[in-house]
Amino acid sequence: MEPLWDELSGIEVPCTFVAGERDQAYVDTALQMASRVKEWRFRMVPDAGHAALFEKPDETAEILVDHLRWAATVSSSSTTD
Repeated sequence: MEPLWDELSGIEVPCTFVAGERDQAYVDTALQMASRVKEWRFRMVPDAGHAALFEKPDETAEILVDHLRWAATVSSSSTTD
């Protein structure tokens, strides 16, 4: 697949980048990606590796729910500015 790093700066929606605590390569990549997006956060799934969604589904779901709440807040505040 062609790298899309240059396209990340065009993302206009809030993004939460997630990686497992024990997958340093993905932690590093997520932080690199996040630095190219306007509105972002990074969350680490504790005691998880490469397959955080399968290893820690409850913790990952909590991160997703938190992201949706945060994104709704960020989106609504940016439309009223």
